Amino acid sequence: MTAFATTMADAQDSGGTNLTLSVSQTLRYSDNTELEVDANSAFSAQTNLGLSYSSQTRSEAFSFSANTGLVFSPDDGVDTGIIDPSLRFSYGRTSRTAEFSITGFYRSVELNTFIDDEDPETDLTVLDAGTRTDISGSILMAFGKDQPFGGSFTLSGSTRDYTDTTDPDLLDTTTLSANSVINLRFDDRITGRLTAGWSEVDEDGGTDQTTLRFGTGVSLLVNPTLTVGLDLNYFDIESREGGVSDREDGFGVTATASQTLPNGSLSGRVSSSIEQNGRRNSFSLSRNWELQNGQLGLTIGGSDSSDTDFSPLYGLNYNTEVVRGGNLRASLNQAYNIGADGDEAINTNLTVGYSQALSRVSDVSTSLAYRDTNALSGDIEDATRWDFNVRYRHSISRDWGLVSGYTYSFATSDGADDRDSNTIFFGVDRAFEWRP
Repeated sequence: MTAFATTMADAQDSGGTNLTLSVSQTLRYSDNTELEVDANSAFSAQTNLGLSYSSQTRSEAFSFSANTGLVFSPDDGVDTGIIDPSLRFSYGRTSRTAEFSITGFYRSVELNTFIDDEDPETDLTVLDAGTRTDISGSILMAFGKDQPFGGSFTLSGSTRDYTDTTDPDLLDTTTLSANSVINLRFDDRITGRLTAGWSEVDEDGGTDQTTLRFGTGVSLLVNPTLTVGLDLNYFDIESREGGVSDREDGFGVTATASQTLPNGSLSGRVSSSIEQNGRRNSFSLSRNWELQNGQLGLTIGGSDSSDTDFSPLYGLNYNTEVVRGGNLRASLNQAYNIGADGDEAINTNLTVGYSQALSRVSDVSTSLAYRDTNALSGDIEDATRWDFNVRYRHSISRDWGLVSGYTYSFATSDGADDRDSNTIFFGVDRAFEWRP
């Protein structure tokens, strides 16, 4: 199911229009405002503003959100102005046999902050000053859903720009891609497909890359609970840097299986594909459990390439209600990462969070986040970052609340001294919700 189809399914359950405005005002003190080796402490006042709007019907959905922060400080350690502005929107329309959706995203974030929505498959752990700005968008068109003949076409693009950074390997990048799928449903059990894809990656002063992919595949419903699939693809990858061109091409194969179980699911995947450094082989096995008060998911696997040795990969996702009013969340994900210039790394992301209602008017929450990049080849540097947060909120009316908290951050990388920071804050917040 596509992301928009999931949204539309939720829309059928909820529906209607919803508008939410949130605002918070906090006073802060940090002993290392920029998380640098040479610590610089400062007091600051920070205002966070958020606006979200959604409108949903059985066939149409639109959502929009905007968030930003405003900082003022009398000290030299903090720049006064706007921080971390972001915009996000999506629109989609679906019918019994067709679907259309469009999405857009903008975000500008300081690199010395912990970016909580990074993807381990595409983002490295970066420890640097400066700002990263991301802009992305996509369009999806699908036809013939659940029909003998159908398909989809997706067009997407993104840009990533760095300003005021010191690392010469942080290069501005533009990415364009197009993917199409033609589905041929021979009967209720067998579905064939023809696929094609194209992508263009342009690095400012780095490696440009063009990828073409053509493939065919089949999915077989063995029984009501077991589905298997097999895909054969041809890859043609051209990399260009400094007037020198390099090409990798060849065939790849992917086999998948998914089994529905009484208390969850079991799935496996084995693949061999072509990348700019040659052939990459990988496998994974995943098991998900539906628990009485939550969910548990485990993944084990591994990967190797023409240039790197075998690396084990694993993952964990756990969510449960520990006691009444208390929720525990844990997530561990490892992913292989390869840049346009061919640098390879293994990313590890770990998050653990716990929230507990203390009474009808107060609650406390705490979280621990760990992010690590382990360089396998190229000029990538090993880098690690830890962030620990604790937050307390006490409602003083239906909408207003007092908030306070503490944040500890630690970062280390090859060739640089360790650095850490302690931040405390206190303030108020309020959310306005309108649902006609």
